[in-house]
Amino acid sequence: MKSLCFALFVLCSVVCAAQPAGSLFSTGAAKLKQHDYQGAVADFSQVIQRDATHGPAFAARASARAALEDHPGAVADYDKALELMPGDTTSYYNRGVSKAKMREHAGAVADFAKVIGMDSTFALAYTGRANSKYVLGDFQGAMADYDKAIELKGGDAQVYGMRGMCRMRLQDYPGALQDLDQAVQLDPEYANAFYVRGQIRLQQGQKEGGCTDLTRAVELGHPRAADLKKQYCQ
Repeated sequence: MKSLCFALFVLCSVVCAAQPAGSLFSTGAAKLKQHDYQGAVADFSQVIQRDATHGPAFAARASARAALEDHPGAVADYDKALELMPGDTTSYYNRGVSKAKMREHAGAVADFAKVIGMDSTFALAYTGRANSKYVLGDFQGAMADYDKAIELKGGDAQVYGMRGMCRMRLQDYPGALQDLDQAVQLDPEYANAFYVRGQIRLQQGQKEGGCTDLTRAVELGHPRAADLKKQYCQ
């Protein structure tokens, strides 16, 4: 019995070793699509063992690692993918996203800028760069990028909400309220938009509207809304 098991193990090892890199890549891609990220990493790693110049395998393994929240591993794989495929805008964009997740926002801004330099219509790159610029305190730069993202794809609730927050930081309260109105219209469950709009309305002396917004933010589970409502709306 032990001999049979060993023979089967050896046979499996030989078959797996003989499996072409292209076939393994396809299997890994299928696992990635099915959200089997650990399995995808294992398959792409085997591809890379067979062909260390397989740029798409590094990029795909990076995507799987990012989905597993292994952003340092993802960045390392995107580095290699870009060494092999220097014109791959998707890898630059995804590396920027992972850097932002790691709070390496200056590096994220650089990656998003690289994407924009290669494809000025890549709307998500403007949004990503804007988000990192906002964290870095460059509110004017962030707002310009949100403007461009909205111009390119029409904007979504998050983009309008973040641009509204930029305008609030720049003390453009009417503009901020306009953007936040649009944000909650697009997403009636956008808790932070209600919270920020409530703050602005209170600052502008609109107590009833501000307290209504804070009440909605509390209902949606915003972590700071209850304290602010208790302070200003009793």
